[in-house]
Amino acid sequence: FYLSPDGSYLVEFYSLDWLDNTEDVQDKLIKVDNTPPVTEIRIGSPSYSYGDSVIVTSQTPESIISHDPLAGGVACGVGSLYVSYSSLTDTGFIQVPSSLYVLHLLGQDGVYRILFHAVDNLGNTESEHEVSLILDNTPPSISIWSPPDSSWVNQLIVVMGEAKDVHIQGWELSYGEGISPSAWEVIGTGTTDTAGVLGEWDTRGLSGVYTLRLRAWDVVGNEAEVRHIISCGEPELLFEITGFNKPDGVYLGRFIYVADRNNKRVAVFDEFGNYLWEIDKLLMPSDVYVKDRIYTTLFWGPHHPALLAYTLTGDSLLLAIDSLNHPKGVEVYPDSFYLVVADRNWDRVVFFDSLGGYLFEIDSVSKPEGIGVDDSGYVYTCENTDTLSRIVKFNLSGDRVLEWGNYRRLSDVDVDRAYRVWVAERNGNRILCFDRFGQLLLAFDDGFNKPEGVGIGRKRLAVADRNNDRVCVYGLMISPALSALKGLAEPDEVRIEDVLVYPNPFWAGEEEVKVRVKLTGMAQVRLRVYTVTGRFIYEDEQVISGEGEFIWDGRSLSGKVLRRGVYVIMVETEDDRRIVKLAIY
Repeated sequence: FYLSPDGSYLVEFYSLDWLDNTEDVQDKLIKVDNTPPVTEIRIGSPSYSYGDSVIVTSQTPESIISHDPLAGGVACGVGSLYVSYSSLTDTGFIQVPSSLYVLHLLGQDGVYRILFHAVDNLGNTESEHEVSLILDNTPPSISIWSPPDSSWVNQLIVVMGEAKDVHIQGWELSYGEGISPSAWEVIGTGTTDTAGVLGEWDTRGLSGVYTLRLRAWDVVGNEAEVRHIISCGEPELLFEITGFNKPDGVYLGRFIYVADRNNKRVAVFDEFGNYLWEIDKLLMPSDVYVKDRIYTTLFWGPHHPALLAYTLTGDSLLLAIDSLNHPKGVEVYPDSFYLVVADRNWDRVVFFDSLGGYLFEIDSVSKPEGIGVDDSGYVYTCENTDTLSRIVKFNLSGDRVLEWGNYRRLSDVDVDRAYRVWVAERNGNRILCFDRFGQLLLAFDDGFNKPEGVGIGRKRLAVADRNNDRVCVYGLMISPALSALKGLAEPDEVRIEDVLVYPNPFWAGEEEVKVRVKLTGMAQVRLRVYTVTGRFIYEDEQVISGEGEFIWDGRSLSGKVLRRGVYVIMVETEDDRRIVKLAIY
């Protein structure tokens, strides 16, 4: 016989033989349990319900709990749990001899299928449960596009960037005074993916170092943060060089090169403005650029040499091009030896090879002055018509990718590694700095009188102030000296704890080497590269707080890829110095 339903039964029984001999009555208490266990999954924190699924992180506990319910007052108890979880395929069940199993998903982000059921001690098996969980350990993707890190600003800035995540919950843009602000002023917030304008920041009237911060977080608490250190105000004048007669162009590299028009020369100065030497007997030099050679344009008509190239020592003329009409601006295209020239009176930007052979041109550019080329290969020039003066950005196909502005006679342009566009506004007597979208970040007038040329290099800005017969050099470094403005005390002595160079050796010109520097505090750090015989090759500097990194592509300051061999890297602060060796394949 079968007993049903579940419950406790007292069964009495006896037997008798054919002669009616009867045994004593016996009894037996029998408990019947045909009911399987009941199992559930409880999702801890952080978690977020998302349609039919739940979003979790690897920190989220998922507790699978089973119990054997009483039926008719009877339950035999949970024997085992069986659990399977995978992001791809069924990996089989694991048996847990318990009524509780706690798991944490530790795999790659994605959708996980959790299967589970329990069996009681009599083998009653419940139906299988299935739950879908989404593992998300990835913080939002965020960046500030503009203003770039380490920018100088003094305008009403439209801050641009992005905050993206499939499961984003919110983002916040704020700024605070100093490098480690104690208070933040919020200037933009959102609760959805965004790419573009994040908020407006009025930097007019601000002075000193500020931190611009973008934070974003998703529904399970994954958070990302990015900060840009920004200097508000005007760059500091380091020194000025005088003795010119209408300087038209300037280039900043290891040395300072000045196209001194009426003195008919390109004059060369050291990094502190001390005169070194010159290339003389030039007819109205209008610009200068240095890479593997010294290039200068001469503001001269056709049938006369208007673009010259000299050796880096200036003692030998290597190239002369005469098929130009009053050019004003020259640069070497990145990763090549193409010459890019602003051919002013023939309304074009023209490309030549390293031997002076004509390659192609971008025409229909009205009175172009100045040439800038960014690291992505876009070409910039100042276009001047009778009614406006603006900056134009081209690709190599000659397409106008971007144009902006209506200023007072622009005369030169240069582009730095952060894609900031620096422009000399001749008739406005100002220097302007734009972001890569054409937004004005900085404008300043330091008593200029027809500034004609502008050059960016080595975290400095040089201005050829034509009618004041001077070249002004400004510092763009956010210096530890500014710590007084942000209320931070610097230690008396900052030591270099470690310098790590990797990869070492490396392929110069094909990959980048990283020089990781660890300090005991914050200091201005200078990196210099020499040959083993002591010849200077390259230099860079930056402010490092704690740990920082230099990145170098194995090229000299003139852009030449270094040869195979062993080189010396010197890392210096005001208080300490470390020397390491680097090998180039």
